[in-house]
Amino acid sequence: DIAGVEAPQTVDGESLINLFNSADGWRDELLLESWRKKGNVRAPWAGIVSASYKYIVNSGDINELYDLTADPFELQNRAGSSQYTAIEEQLSSRLTEILLEVRGSTSFSQPKGVRGETEFTRFSSLQPQD
Repeated sequence: DIAGVEAPQTVDGESLINLFNSADGWRDELLLESWRKKGNVRAPWAGIVSASYKYIVNSGDINELYDLTADPFELQNRAGSSQYTAIEEQLSSRLTEILLEVRGSTSFSQPKGVRGETEFTRFSSLQPQD
């Protein structure tokens, strides 16, 4: 925007111009995503990071929840802990909202602009499908 050049459709994100004027309207969370490439044993995952927590949904594996205030090195996975149930539900819901906002889906289909050969696992409401 600042340079007067229109971004290609394969570029996602928002203009930073509003950030120069005001921080209003920007999310307090960061979306994280990864996809498995052929020959790589890592499964696709999606996550959300806030100032206090990191929540990750792993394909075919356990989910992860870290309390970044109490555990900044992410050594204790709190997913499934009764003490963190409400926080996990809130972050799961927010992750779904953000995925729908930025991708239009919670499935892990290949996003536009991703290059290279990639295998994908699809999610329905962030749960693995067979």
